[in-house]
Amino acid sequence: MSQSYNCYGSHTTLSPIGNFLLAGCGNYGDAIKEIVVTLYLRDSGPVKESLKTLFEDHNRYRSTLPKIAYRRTSGKIEISIASEVMDGQDWKPSPTLSLPLFTKGVEEVVQALGLIRKRLKNTDDFNGEAFLSHCEEARQRIPYSEEALQELAAQLEQEDQARRAAMSPWDRLGIDWGTFIPRRAVFWMILFSGTVETISRQTETIPDRIFSAVIETGSRSTKTANPSCS
Repeated sequence: MSQSYNCYGSHTTLSPIGNFLLAGCGNYGDAIKEIVVTLYLRDSGPVKESLKTLFEDHNRYRSTLPKIAYRRTSGKIEISIASEVMDGQDWKPSPTLSLPLFTKGVEEVVQALGLIRKRLKNTDDFNGEAFLSHCEEARQRIPYSEEALQELAAQLEQEDQARRAAMSPWDRLGIDWGTFIPRRAVFWMILFSGTVETISRQTETIPDRIFSAVIETGSRSTKTANPSCS
């Protein structure tokens, strides 16, 4: 995920990096089930007066990075880094990927993943060195042309869609039910945000066909904080 002071979420060029690095990945253990890397982009400004506080808070937090958190109970690692791949002011919608930006992004993410070494213990069921070695080798697989990169991104997207299609509607949400909130509470949170208009309040278990619609429409409506960012 990428984040500037006033925009966050998916990025046309940077978001496919995760699937790119995981392509051909082996089974390195069960201790880590999910890794989230957030790139906090630099922002050169200037900014509107009404957004000045957001801008200052973003840069203040960015100065404290990198940070890594490992939630062992859920097997989730969260890494935040101060990214230099681009200026947040240049985050504009684009129908195609940029090869130079993708290359820079891969370099930053692979370097950031090295922070995993600081959190893994010998008792953790995960071969961190083998995983990091796989990611290092992925640098050699970066396409040499933007056309080839576009084709690769489309292939990775198709594979990701197939993987998600095989998941249950609940799993597609990516929520750790054991440490977060009950299913019904999550549903009503989405319902009240306007994603779905009507459903019986007496239903204890949400039908899959209805919840699938919630997931699909919800993922599109909350992809970024700013519609201009992609």
